[in-house]
Amino acid sequence: VTATEVTIGTEGVQKNPFNTTGLTLAVNLYYEAPVTVDYMSRRQSQVDLISNAEEESAYAIKKIMDTSLADLFSSLDSGGGTDGSAITDAVLIAAVEYLDEADAPEENRSWIFDPSAKADLMGIDKFVRSDYFAADVIPTGGFRKDVYGAPVLITNNLTANSTGSYGAYLHRDALAIAISENMEVDRVDQPLKHQLVINTGALWGVIEIRGTFGYYICTRLA
Repeated sequence: VTATEVTIGTEGVQKNPFNTTGLTLAVNLYYEAPVTVDYMSRRQSQVDLISNAEEESAYAIKKIMDTSLADLFSSLDSGGGTDGSAITDAVLIAAVEYLDEADAPEENRSWIFDPSAKADLMGIDKFVRSDYFAADVIPTGGFRKDVYGAPVLITNNLTANSTGSYGAYLHRDALAIAISENMEVDRVDQPLKHQLVINTGALWGVIEIRGTFGYYICTRLA
């Protein structure tokens, strides 16, 4: 929708904000993570093997869902940083400028990095020195959880580049995920095999919605 100058005595042309080209999000990622616990081990152990197996199965699904979104970072419309090199403040500022120029709202932006990028941020003075942020990071020795107004999220599930990985600075509308089946758990007793099978499954799809609302950032280590 665009604004037009008023002409006295003339009705303005009405716009349909929903008359846009649609995107098809294919819900085509179907994964499972079966785990088997045998009856004998279950009875012998003082540890709750069933609970642990359920957590491990669900965690495996969460990792692959995380990875499926991270795979889209490298196809964003623009990016910066150098593969295998440390993240610099100049790279961060360039990312913020890019989203600002794309008219991406300042709310609902995030940085998604790997541990090597987190270490790089800890080496940039303005994010750790107390004279930049009074009574903020240095007194507690904590890691600053936001950079230029957006939270910093750390994951080991970024897509690998040649040496490093593809991180990103994103507005929420850059990418989308649709989940049709989320963490459905099946517990199947197999008495003739003397075991219990725990299987977590999920069905989902991901897609890029607005490539200009994201900026990929090359990190130092994969």
